[in-house]
Amino acid sequence: MASAIVRQAVDDWRRLIRLKRQTCNVTEINISFVEIRQFFNSEYCNVLLEIDPLIILEQLEKELREARENGALI
Repeated sequence: MASAIVRQAVDDWRRLIRLKRQTCNVTEINISFVEIRQFFNSEYCNVLLEIDPLIILEQLEKELREARENGALI
């Protein structure tokens, strides 16, 4: 269950990049880079993972930077 929650956050992050959006409404739930960052910085996420969640967030931030450099996001 824990891995599914984290996986959903990663998928949502990548969905935002694909859609070239800062926020998106998915089945009436608003997702955004800000909210996903807050999740990975939360104690809850830290409890879910056996590794430091900031390692995952750093990789996601790298993907976002690369997308911006390639003109995929404003």
